[in-house]
Amino acid sequence: MASPSLLPLISALPVVLVAVPLAAVANPTPPPPDLLLTATSMAQTTGVPAQIADPSTFFFLVAQAENPAADPAANGTEDPGNPAASETEAFGDPGASSVDLRVRPRVGAGYSTDGGGYPSLGRFEAFVPVWQTVGEAVSFLEGRIVVNSDDTVAGGAALGYRGYSPTADRIRGGYLGFDLRGTSGGTFSQLGTGYESLGRNWDFRINGYLPVGDRERTLRDETIDVGFQASTRFQGNLLLLETERQRLRLLDQESALGGFDAEAGTRLAGWETGDLKGFGGVYLQGAPSLGSYLGWRLRLAADITPNFNSGLALQGDGLFGTRLVFSVGATFPGIRPAGEIPDADQVRARLGEPTARQPEIAVQITSEREELVERASQALQNPEREEDYRFQHVVLGRSGGDGTFENPFGTVQDALDATVSDGNDVVYVDGATDVLIPALTIPDQVQLLSQGPRQQLAGLPFSGFEITPTRLPFSATVNYVDGIVVELPFSGDGNFPRMDGATLGNRTVLAGFRFEDVAGNAVVGNGVSNVELRNNTITNPGQRGIFLNDVGGSVILFDNVANGARGTAADSGQGILIRNTTTLNAANITIAGFQANRNRVGMELAAIGSLTPREAPNQIIIVGPSNPNNTSIGLSPGTTITNSLSNNREGGLRIVAADLGGQEVIVEGTTISNNGGDGVTVLGGTPGGSLISFQEVDIRDGVISNNRGNGLRIQANESATQEFNLDRNQITNNDGAGLISVANDLALQEFVLKTDLGSLGIGENLISGNGGPGLSFTTTNAETLLIELSQNQFENNDNGGLDIEVTADNTARVCFIAATNTGSPTIQLNNNTVGEFQVGDLPNLSANNDGASVNLNLVAPPPATFTNINRQVCL
Repeated sequence: MASPSLLPLISALPVVLVAVPLAAVANPTPPPPDLLLTATSMAQTTGVPAQIADPSTFFFLVAQAENPAADPAANGTEDPGNPAASETEAFGDPGASSVDLRVRPRVGAGYSTDGGGYPSLGRFEAFVPVWQTVGEAVSFLEGRIVVNSDDTVAGGAALGYRGYSPTADRIRGGYLGFDLRGTSGGTFSQLGTGYESLGRNWDFRINGYLPVGDRERTLRDETIDVGFQASTRFQGNLLLLETERQRLRLLDQESALGGFDAEAGTRLAGWETGDLKGFGGVYLQGAPSLGSYLGWRLRLAADITPNFNSGLALQGDGLFGTRLVFSVGATFPGIRPAGEIPDADQVRARLGEPTARQPEIAVQITSEREELVERASQALQNPEREEDYRFQHVVLGRSGGDGTFENPFGTVQDALDATVSDGNDVVYVDGATDVLIPALTIPDQVQLLSQGPRQQLAGLPFSGFEITPTRLPFSATVNYVDGIVVELPFSGDGNFPRMDGATLGNRTVLAGFRFEDVAGNAVVGNGVSNVELRNNTITNPGQRGIFLNDVGGSVILFDNVANGARGTAADSGQGILIRNTTTLNAANITIAGFQANRNRVGMELAAIGSLTPREAPNQIIIVGPSNPNNTSIGLSPGTTITNSLSNNREGGLRIVAADLGGQEVIVEGTTISNNGGDGVTVLGGTPGGSLISFQEVDIRDGVISNNRGNGLRIQANESATQEFNLDRNQITNNDGAGLISVANDLALQEFVLKTDLGSLGIGENLISGNGGPGLSFTTTNAETLLIELSQNQFENNDNGGLDIEVTADNTARVCFIAATNTGSPTIQLNNNTVGEFQVGDLPNLSANNDGASVNLNLVAPPPATFTNINRQVCL
């Protein structure tokens, strides 16, 4: 039964539990020697470098890049008086136990039936030791992704510590966690903490759960109309939706439940590969609007084998009643060490067990039904805040005003000064009078819109207005399906106000303005998160058109034009520059509908990190045609969207990652032509360096032509990894090569088939009329190059010379597969490497490619050779 008096206990318990001490996280533990041997063996067998064949080794290399001094062998500082010291510190004494007690990273999956506060669910889990003294202590990260039977998703992560006490023969530890759960109404979050004591004969655990943020949310506020009339109008600072209606109101709400659970248990049975434990305990859960409920739980947990487990629980409370909950799971590798565990190590072998806490945030849904007969007038409400939008009105050229519709401000700055940064303010500008707006900064969580394009806002449902799926700001896709879309009165008048520069704040929107001859950067966002630019026109800025520096979260650029940037420095003159140098601001960027012509560089996308301080930026960028979900419609007169990066002084598109930077870039339906240098430049890493970087670049359905350099120039340095897919492009009439690619140092380059993307690697392209070779690949040193070409058409490249050229030097390893290419291409393979140069179906290479002319140039003396492989893929 409900116990409101227990609510203070719910709130206080997690605070108490936070006091559970967690050990400091030290440097990551290097992989064990047997893992390194496995990676080396894999490299020798597959021809792939060990640091790529083995993920654990890869992460170890990242750690070494972060802190080279952690590897004594790397810097020559190993203690000659204690040669085994580092191994004992990192792994423990290997002779201290007859079984390997090292806790290893693992992944797992499982299923649980309906638990009351959550539906039946599937879960995917990972357990990663961060630091450990083998058999004595471990700090760890534990992550979980949950897919519920109602198609919602949840997840969480916990940072924990466990230590073994030899005197008590027990493991004691605790964790701090953070969980998210998506529901049909949004996302809930909570903090979690717990303490555990694990022993030979009995265990004890206690967990606390404290929801944070909005704990209660309206899922549905729907009305059924008998009859109504609907209209919109501005009044004061509100946009009123007015109806005369008879209705039935359907109200559904959901609440995130907080509380705690505690249990104690003992081992009931054991066998060689596992055991059965029994637990009994209590739990308390509740929410402010529901009260609190005390429940009981009896539980059986069986570790059938080190890899498989199951559980059965009988529980009951006054909120969800009595129910039986079944669960099953599997992990790889196993939770405990493989093989028989000596009796003396039975407790220590449990250091790597998963924490036992509820699988996701508990949520209760309540429903109300109410009959209403009324005339209604309601302000348009912001579905993200569930509060009224506030409009600060501006009519340029007026004086005074208070921002209401009846008495608007005369300047944009006055309107911005009147806003509140709570996500509900919209500054709405009438630019019928052509007055230059001075440079300004948009405060956090404010939308700055003009009446030039048609402007649409999503709102909470209101009877009389059709439910229309739409998107919310900072989303490129339809993500709000239960609301209405209202076109703002007076929008679409074609008057785009002129502005002398804009600086973006966090969660800001700028839509429907012109920027002409701005002295510096026209639009700047620096170190902010979640920004949106729509239907803006920028011409002839002094430095850059759009400059987004360390901008994270969701970044949306819809139908913007940035032409004529005048900057001449190496880091200036871009129509659009997006640069990320920090780990904190991982960005998902969508550029849909654009024109960036007559700049120094049309568009530049860069992820540049650093080792000290350690910054490993990551960004995902999609560049393509206009998005039909854009909520602004129309451009300033004389402006069109061409999806082009053309007639730029130096280059069309630059994609750069270096010094731990990573990026995934997709470019679709883009014309890159008539640029003064290379059409597309992709750079990974710094020549001669030792850091890693990662790039995955897909270019499809585009035109790359008539550039005065190469069509595409690609270079990989250091330990860079580059993956490319080039499909259905027209790469024609460039002064240099159609594509020229160079891999240096320890770089890995892949141009391979990916069925999940529908890509052939390099496939279905027209490669014609280029001044240099159609495709030219060169490798040096100890890197790997994988190339798969099919269904491309080659015509008159290199003045009738080479269509495809692949050169391998020094110790490079190459795999080259070409089939079903047309135009009787000329293929030249140059082998000057002591590594392996594999060629797919070498005896039939000519016949498989429309009678291609094939020249095998064996530059080096034996043992260099070309190796025939009878397969259609390199990997």
